[in-house]
Amino acid sequence: MADKDELQVKAAQQGDKRGFDELLRRYKSMVKTKSRIVVPPGLEREDILQEGMIGLFKAIRDYSPASGAPFGAFADMCVERQITTAIRSATRKKHTPLNLSLPLDATTAAEDKDMMRDYKAVNPLKSLIDKEEFKRVRRILTEREAAVLGLRLNGKSYQEISVSLGISAKAVDNALRRARQKLGQ
Repeated sequence: MADKDELQVKAAQQGDKRGFDELLRRYKSMVKTKSRIVVPPGLEREDILQEGMIGLFKAIRDYSPASGAPFGAFADMCVERQITTAIRSATRKKHTPLNLSLPLDATTAAEDKDMMRDYKAVNPLKSLIDKEEFKRVRRILTEREAAVLGLRLNGKSYQEISVSLGISAKAVDNALRRARQKLGQ
């Protein structure tokens, strides 16, 4: 079996698609087994499986019989390392805001209004600070970005903003993206 693997790896490295596909098919169950772990926030089970398949691809690409290790052991190690690296990357603290946040358009307009009402009800001083913050934000954003962001924060959908301002839904999306980028600085 090891000799057959090495022959197929050599063929795959030389561009033989059938050899490559056969190796992927033969080792896919090993990748699936290794991807059955607890999925951390920021990743999904399919992401881990995909990372494992990338590790298998790299094993096929980089394997050298001169190393003395059988291909199966080398592939196992490559898959394990690729999955481990993906999990480490996803669980780094610098990705926490991305892993736990929702896009602006993930909630309904009614939910947005409820959240804003609850936010202001917690601390009245926050409302005053929000007004000062809005003045700062207004200096950073263009007129269109501020208008789009203001309407969005008031619970308007992309379509409602589009009709209200007489611009396309894509223009609304672009303005919100630019506003997010500017405010993230």
